[in-house]
Amino acid sequence: RERANWGDLPGQTFEEFVEMWDRCTRDREYEPLIGDSAKQAGERLESFALDLGRDGRSGSVVAVGHGGLITDFLINVIAAEELERWHPRFAEVQGQLVAECSITRMDWAGDRYGLTRFADVSHL
Repeated sequence: RERANWGDLPGQTFEEFVEMWDRCTRDREYEPLIGDSAKQAGERLESFALDLGRDGRSGSVVAVGHGGLITDFLINVIAAEELERWHPRFAEVQGQLVAECSITRMDWAGDRYGLTRFADVSHL
């Protein structure tokens, strides 16, 4: 699930939802009235990934998610300098980087994540 969904807060207009979403993106600690902060959403995805490792799984795992959640996770676990190698203004334009049906690949190397493919659409 995303940080929040439009319609979860009764009476919220779409414009109010977008404003709240943008505020969460700018201020990763901001907790909206309903949903998660960007930091919390990224932590939720990281917890999922770590749970897979604790289960003793090996090999590849495919997880499907929305672009906002993917970038929330990446900003939590990948150094800003590395993210900026993928896009020079990664944090600033993160909401525009992950196209629908794109593929982002992460590898787990013992104690850290490595980003090996980001928002790739060459398969489309």
